Amino acid sequence: MRKQERLSRGERNFEKYIIPAVRKEFPGHWHSCNGSEADMHHGIDYYYTEGQSTISIAARVWIGVPRQHFAVRWKRESDLSRPLEVDSRLQALENNAPMSNLTMEGFVYKGRIYVAWIDSSVLWRTIQERLDELNHFPVMNEADKTWFKQVPFEFLEGHINKKITSL
Repeated sequence: MRKQERLSRGERNFEKYIIPAVRKEFPGHWHSCNGSEADMHHGIDYYYTEGQSTISIAARVWIGVPRQHFAVRWKRESDLSRPLEVDSRLQALENNAPMSNLTMEGFVYKGRIYVAWIDSSVLWRTIQERLDELNHFPVMNEADKTWFKQVPFEFLEGHINKKITSL
């Protein structure tokens, strides 16, 4: 599946499953940044507005078994030197550049929705401090693999909000 198709599918799944699951906690307006500069350069997938307040959200949804970690893109098999999410967000953290206020990750599995969210600066500071000890896993693309780092919830205790709902 090509990049734009993956982005659109991810956006549709997030809007179909995750946003309704967190509607009680986030009752305001969600605005997609899919394909925009905010998305492509700063990792911001949505702007969420409630009243006079707007925050930015990095969003990911998986259709599959829920995991007890956040996942972040680390390396692309076909171009190992190409900076992905880990490189760009750590650079943004170091340079005080724009990044999302929250990171939200969801799983849809067997009629249930699992969602976790965290302050993005807490997540990325933890990644910065513990990058070498984080496990990784591959996800197959159309022609190669993208490797993701796993940030275990146990490294983020006290900072994560979690929710489980039914479809």
